[in-house]
Amino acid sequence: MKNNKKKENILKTTIELFKTYGIENTSVNMIVKKAKIAKGTFFYYYEKKENIVFEIIENEFNNYLFIPEEIIKEKEINAKEKMQKVLLSLFSVFKTTSLLEEIFKFGIELNYEKFIKELRLKKIIPVIKTIINEGNNEGTFDVKNVDIISSIIVRGIIEYIHLNYENLKNEEILSSMFSSIEELLNNVLKTSERIIIY
Repeated sequence: MKNNKKKENILKTTIELFKTYGIENTSVNMIVKKAKIAKGTFFYYYEKKENIVFEIIENEFNNYLFIPEEIIKEKEINAKEKMQKVLLSLFSVFKTTSLLEEIFKFGIELNYEKFIKELRLKKIIPVIKTIINEGNNEGTFDVKNVDIISSIIVRGIIEYIHLNYENLKNEEILSSMFSSIEELLNNVLKTSERIIIY
């Protein structure tokens, strides 16, 4: 238990420093000084600073994706409703400033950007695939190549968001994106009832 507290202290301190100075301007020396630990303690938990950044990103994604993973377990709603709820929960990120936005406000290195993109794909594609399979079984959707369609939907949405992220804080642009995603999903999934996510 004591070791977990040390690691939590390192993580909390690092996040505070990243928010204030950015990742690149925060050194391991700054972290150990503020956390009041020995440098060896830091390296006991993290081989290098990059590893703590990856852990922060992964923790944020686990928090962010907890709701969609719970939604797909709900038995009382159909696949169409699950798709709507999952997409709404995933897009709720545009309503607030996330921890990742705060720590990357000074810029993001390519390796972190790549890690975030890969993590999104790894975590979101299975959720969408599960819902499409369920929709096919219910007769709500009519999708032949579920693996490919799930991947294309998620990759397309993520790439669009990546390219237009700053503009999506604008309510009108966000609304337009939602209606376009609705149109895409309704056509690709061949839904018996329209999917409305906004």
